[in-house]
Amino acid sequence: MKILLIEDNRSLADSLKRQLGKSFIVDIVHSGEEGLQRALLGGQDVIILDLSLPDTNGYDVCRGIRRSHWC
Repeated sequence: MKILLIEDNRSLADSLKRQLGKSFIVDIVHSGEEGLQRALLGGQDVIILDLSLPDTNGYDVCRGIRRSHWC
């Protein structure tokens, strides 16, 4: 299973990757725009999305993903 983690807090993202990475493949991006682009490429089974990102909010990223053919 592949997880896309969209989280701007690098220490939190690294900690989550260490734990989740024991059982899953985890890709991390640190901005909403990059997260949206990566999500639209597909290939992930789960997306963990921070709602308060520096460049946009997570709700906008979620709306962008839902508008795509990904879901």
